[in-house]
Amino acid sequence: MNTFSFDNFLVSETNRFAKEACIRFANSLGELYNPLLIYGANGTGKTHLLNSIKRNIEDKNADMNIILVTGEQFANEVIENMRAINNAESMNKMRQRYYNADILIIDDLDWLQHLEATREELLHVIERIMNDGKKLVVSSTTGINELFVDCPKFKLQIDIFYVASIEKPNAMLIDSILNKNILEGLCVSDDVKDYLKEHAGESITKLKGMINTMKMWIDIYDHEPSLAEVENIFEAAAHYSYKINV
Repeated sequence: MNTFSFDNFLVSETNRFAKEACIRFANSLGELYNPLLIYGANGTGKTHLLNSIKRNIEDKNADMNIILVTGEQFANEVIENMRAINNAESMNKMRQRYYNADILIIDDLDWLQHLEATREELLHVIERIMNDGKKLVVSSTTGINELFVDCPKFKLQIDIFYVASIEKPNAMLIDSILNKNILEGLCVSDDVKDYLKEHAGESITKLKGMINTMKMWIDIYDHEPSLAEVENIFEAAAHYSYKINV
C-alpha cells in the first residue's frame, strides 16, 4: 500500500519548491511542468514525492494508467525480456505496456545512465511517451548537466525537462520530522533526540529508518530507551551492516 502523500511530506525551504512543482503537476494531471525532473541527493525525499504524485492522481482519476518504476526495475525488466526465449515478442509487450501509460514515473533515472542497452530502450520509451503527448516525471541524484553526457541523443531529451531540486535537509526540517513523531507518540529524551539528529546526518530516509527502529524497540520493551540503549541499538546495527528499508 502506498503510504506516501503530499500531506505527510514535511516542508522546509530546502524542499518547498520541489513539493509545490509536484503538487501542481499532479493537480493538472501533468499538463503543467511536463516533463518534470526532481533532482536531489539520496535520502532527501524524491521517492516520497514521486509516490505522492501517483497517489494523488489515482485518488481522483482511478481510470488513468499510471506506471511508477525505478531505474533498477526497468533495467531488470529489459534484461529479463531480452533473455526470454521469444525475446522479440517479450520486448514488444514490455514496450507496449510503457507506451500505453498516461503518466510514466521513473525513480532514480540516473541508475540507467551507464547501462547502454537498457538506456537505449528507455530512450525509445521516453521519445514515444513525449511524441504521443503523454506525461513524464523522473527523479535523479545526478544533476541535469551531468546526466547522460555520453549519450547525446538522450542528453537532448533530458535538457528539455523542467527541473525542481531538493536541497539537503536543514536543521528545521530534521526537527520537524522528529517533533511530528514525538507528537504521534514517540517517547524519547532530549539526549536521544540529539543522538538521532546527529547520526541521521543529512538523510531524511536514514532518520525515518532510525525512528522506525526506535518505535519497534519501544513497542517490544514497553519503556523509553536510555541514551546508552539507543547507542547500543544503532552501533550493533552498523556493525552487522543491518539495513532498514523505509
